[in-house]
Parts: sequence; structure tokens; C-alpha cells
Amino acid sequence: GTWDESAHTLTDLRVGRQPLEEVLTRCYIEIFQQDWKDYEQLSWQEKEQLGFKALMESKLRSFVGREELLDKYHEMAVNDTGALVLQGEVGSGKTAIMCKLIEKLQKEGKKVFYFFSGAGSMSTSAQLLVQQMLYYVEEQLGIEEHWEEKTEEEVSKLESLSEIQEKKSKYDVCLERLREFCSMLQEKIYFCIDALDQLFMDEHVEKLDFMIKNEKVQMILSCTDTFVLSSVILLEIQKECVPPLNIEDAKAVVEGILKSNSRDVYEEMEQEILKKKNVGSPLYISLLTQRLNMMDQDELEQLNSGEEIKAYSVDLIRNLPEELDEAAVIILKDAVDKISLDCRGLQEVLNFLVVSRTGLRMSDLQKLFEIRKEEFSVLDFTLLMKYLDGFFYIGEEDKIDFTHKVIRQGLLKEIKNPNSYEKEIKEYIKSLDLEDSFRMQEGMYYARIMEDYGLAGEIIRQTYDSESKLLLRMVKKEAVEDEGNFYCQLLQREGIRQGKIRDFFRMKLRNEFESPQKEMGIKKRIISELMHCSHKLFGSQRSASSLYELSLCYFCMKEVLVESGCLEEALIYCEHELQCAEKLYVSKKSESRKDDLIYSYTDMGDILMARVNYLNGLREHKEQAAEAVIYYNKALNLAKELHENLNNHYSLRRLLNFYIKSGNAFLETYSFMEAITYYSNALECAEKLYKSEKNQNNLGNLLACNCKIGDVF
Repeated sequence: GTWDESAHTLTDLRVGRQPLEEVLTRCYIEIFQQDWKDYEQLSWQEKEQLGFKALMESKLRSFVGREELLDKYHEMAVNDTGALVLQGEVGSGKTAIMCKLIEKLQKEGKKVFYFFSGAGSMSTSAQLLVQQMLYYVEEQLGIEEHWEEKTEEEVSKLESLSEIQEKKSKYDVCLERLREFCSMLQEKIYFCIDALDQLFMDEHVEKLDFMIKNEKVQMILSCTDTFVLSSVILLEIQKECVPPLNIEDAKAVVEGILKSNSRDVYEEMEQEILKKKNVGSPLYISLLTQRLNMMDQDELEQLNSGEEIKAYSVDLIRNLPEELDEAAVIILKDAVDKISLDCRGLQEVLNFLVVSRTGLRMSDLQKLFEIRKEEFSVLDFTLLMKYLDGFFYIGEEDKIDFTHKVIRQGLLKEIKNPNSYEKEIKEYIKSLDLEDSFRMQEGMYYARIMEDYGLAGEIIRQTYDSESKLLLRMVKKEAVEDEGNFYCQLLQREGIRQGKIRDFFRMKLRNEFESPQKEMGIKKRIISELMHCSHKLFGSQRSASSLYELSLCYFCMKEVLVESGCLEEALIYCEHELQCAEKLYVSKKSESRKDDLIYSYTDMGDILMARVNYLNGLREHKEQAAEAVIYYNKALNLAKELHENLNNHYSLRRLLNFYIKSGNAFLETYSFMEAITYYSNALECAEKLYKSEKNQNNLGNLLACNCKIGDVF
């Protein structure tokens, strides 16, 4: 290279004839491309764990002192069972202590699973938490085939109503598997869940009680002191309030952080720090020492003696705001001033990060500035991240985000028009490839907050055409966020024109909503709007296809009402669906329409029989059961016609099912001889099935039919 005397640097560095910068860039690109290929091969659970690991490492770098407290929590975690819950104010050091506890347990060779709620797009709910716990337990047990959510078969009629009532949610299946595997554990596993207050709270959280009661499992949880713990968790916990730093700990933290950065610690500085209102907050101490560490050569050259440096340091401490969010903003602004001549450029980068929900990739920031036709300095931003190491972390998908929500809150107050940044990000998302992970994760969020129904429709059509579970999960998440308002508006605007949007809500999204009452309410609202669209469509077209679509909407509403236990209301929609099915069958007597009619008759019978259990009066009880017999017999007669044409195992098995349903209904009306007749017909079907194929299922049917006849006698 060439020595530049005025700049005191080497310029024009080369490797052979090639500029050094080009060689290094090429090498790094090759490494990054290989890393990215390896990363793409990982499961979403493994990607999430990498993001958690990065967050943990950033917290551990600034942890100093509090050894006695850490030893106490470690002792409780190792020697007790149940759950250890660490509670404290914002900035009290809960996450840092949790990270240090995890590190200590791992160094001892313990099995530790950790989960930081809200740190990524896949760490926001109890369902996602349980799936990651299951994945970890499967790994510990050496199970190679991991459990995965199965995409439900896309058919208009998924199950009969009796099956809907017995149906287990994907979450419950996952939970059962986790419960089973936890009972098989040979050694203790520590499940560390940070920021429980940032987890979407629903009935699913209540179902984790078996984890707390398992002797092979130790739960270590953290949350704010204002968070109301689940009644289940309260039964089996040791609740510990993370105390503020005492004077000695505060001194140790200050000295440790400053000395690790080769900074001198003066008594006058310590005294000024101890006067601060938030001196007991590790986060505040960290911010304060961060500002002292930022003193650079330019500042020091203006000071003539050690006394002046001391006085200047004391002034810095004195002038730092008392509130956490305000202090964070001051430090960021000072750092931006020191690093870059283009302060506005770096400030704009921070503004984009603040309005993003879970951070942005470096490539996202570059593209956003390209769209603006402004220069983005990767070097300046990288220096800022290095300079304020404790402020940033790189999480899943290489997204850069703030380590603490206090930083985000402080910066958000400073932005005069956050909507303008949200709009820019939304427009950028539109330009991304359909399969881009950022578009998939954040697209619907920005469509909702910016009320962009065009983008929402585009994402829904993409989700409908793909098998992406991630996209489906993100679409559902936005429905939960605003209780379905945005999607109802979308259906009002686009529902009649866009068949795929209607199909998506009816066939895909509805199966994502599960047991919590809040989710059932959202599902009901969306289906009501969907039904309204179908009514309008049928009113204008009067076609068989529009009538069929309307019947599917009635089916969906009936399904959600049965799941919610509203049988009286469900019966009304079942009657509407039955009327549609009868009209469709009369207009064209095809096998598929006959099949639909059988389902409708069966559902009517199932709901009437379900209501029998709620009726105490003998007269009403018998009337409901007698009405159910009528519908079951109608379904049975059509099923016989189908069996004559098909004459296969499926049609015979269905006949068996209807004979048993009719027999059960006759039994409720105390018509014992009729019940025996139908059970005997079912027995004939079971014997034929077992004769043709001697398997466990057919043997079970045979035994059940014999037992039912015996029970009647």
C-alpha cells in the first residue's frame, strides 16, 4: 500500500493486483452465503433459539455483581421443584439474572431450555412456547421425528358435529405429547421463561400446570411485579421479588463496567451516582456507565488535568435524566453525534428500527434508504451497534433490534410522525418477494395498522395458495390483536369480489382459532361477516355455487357455536344449512350433494342429542331424542342408497355409524325394542367389516355393538 502522511494511514492496499477491499468483500460474501444456506436448513425452533442465544450473550456481557442473589436463586432452582418466579420493576435486572442463572446451570452440565417472551415473531404465545418446549424435550430423548402441526385437509365438510365436539386442538395434542415425554425424562430439565408478562395470556397458559407438578421439571419464570400470575402457577411457586441494587452492589456494578472498559473510577463519581433516584436499577446504572464509557479522545483533549476530567465526569452523571427512557435517548443521541458527521442518517436508521415491530435486517435498512434515494452508511451503523453494545442485539433472521423495550419507548416519544415511517416500511414490504421472511412475518401487521386492504388481500391470496404455517400464524395473530375488526372491514370491502379471500377465511383461518373464548368470539365475528358476503352474493347471482357457499358459511357458524356450547343457536344455523343442502340436492341429485345432505341430517341429529344431556324434564328429553331419530333415519336412508352404489368399506362403516346413532336416540326415548333392532343392524355391518378385514378397529366395532345390545337387555 501507500502511506498517507497527512492522514497517518495506509491507502491503496492490495493482495497481488487486486484491491484488498474487493478480496475481503468476496471472502465475506462467500462465508455469509454458506452461513445463510446452513441457517435456512434449520427448523423455526432452532432459528428462534439462535435469536435467544444472541440476546442472552448481550445481557451477560454487562452483568456485574449480585453474586449472593444469584447463588440464592441457583440454590432454590437446583434443590426445589415447582416453579421459581422472579418478579421486579422494569429495569430491575430480571432478564440479566435469568441469563446468568442459565449460564451457571449450563456450566454445571444441566439440561436448560430458555425462552425470551416477545423477543421474536415466534415467541409471543403459550402455543408457540409449548411447541418449542416439546421440540427441546424430543431432542433430549433422542426422538428424531419431531412433532409438527399438520395442515388440515381442505374440504368443505371436515367432520360431523359429534366429531367437532370431541376434536382436540393442535395445542392440546402438542401438550399431551409434552406431558407424556416429560414423564419419560431420566434427569431434571430446567425450563427458563423470561418476561411472562409479554406472553399472550389465554387459557393455554393455565394448561401448563403439569409442568410445575413434574419432579423432573424445574420452571424458572420472570415477570414484572405488577403482572397477575395464573391461579395455577400460584399454587406451586416460590415467588421472589428481585430487589433494587443496594449501595455495595451499585458500586460493584459501576466499578466492574468502567474497569472492563479501562476507565478510572473516582470517589466523587460514585457519590454522584448514589444520589440518583434510580440507583437501585441495574438498567439505569448500565445506561449511566455507558455514557461515561463514551468519553472519547476529543472530549479528553479539551480537559487539561485529572481534576477537570473528574469534574466533567461528575457533570455527565448529574445531567443524565432520572427516567430510564429519557436517559436512553440522551445516550443514543450523544453516540450518534460522536460516530457520524451525518447525524440525521443514523437518527433515521434508529427511527425505522423503533417503528418496526421486531427489528429490521441490515438489508432492509439499505433498501429503505435506496427507495428514499439517500445514502445509508453500514459502517456508521455497525460502529454505533459496537459502541452501544448493550443497546442492540441481532436476533432471528439477522434482524437488529433493541435489547430493552425502554429504549424503544423513549425513542418513540421523540418521533413526531411515526406513521410516515410505518408507511415507508409498508411500501417496502410490497416490493419484496412473496417468499421473503420479513414480508411473511410483518406484512399483515403493516397492512392492518395502515389499513391497506390491497396488501392484506394480496397476503391472504398468497397464504391461501401456499402451505406456509408461518404466514397463517401471522395472519391469525393480527386477527387476535384487534379482535377481528380489520378482517371484517376487509370482507366488507373485498369479500364479494374476491372468492379466494372468502375461501381463505372459511377453509383455512377458521381452523387456526382454538378453545380460548376470546378466539371463539373473533372467529364468530369473522364468520358472521363472511355469511353476510355470501348472502349478498347469493342475492345477486341466485346460482347453485353461491347457494353452496352460503351453506358452508352456515356450517362454519354452526361449528363455532357447537364449540362454544351454544347449542340452541347452533340448531338454527344447522336448519338453515339443511335447507340449502335440500335445495341443492333437488336441483341436482349427484353423489356429492347427497353426501352433503347426509352430513346436514346427521348434524341436526347430533345437536338434538347433545341438547338431550341438558334437559331435565322427561317429556322434553324424549321429544328431542325422537326428533333426532327422524334426522338420523333420513341420513340412514340416503346412506343405504350410496352403499348400494359404492358397496365399499367406507360406505358400510358409515351405515354402521348411523345404525348406532339411531339406536342411541331410541334408547333415550325408552323405545328398547327399536334400539335393539338398530343395534342388531349395526352388528351385521360390523361382522361384515371384520370378516373382510380382521383388524383392531373392526374388532372394536364388533365388541361395541355386542355390548350395546347387552346393555339394552
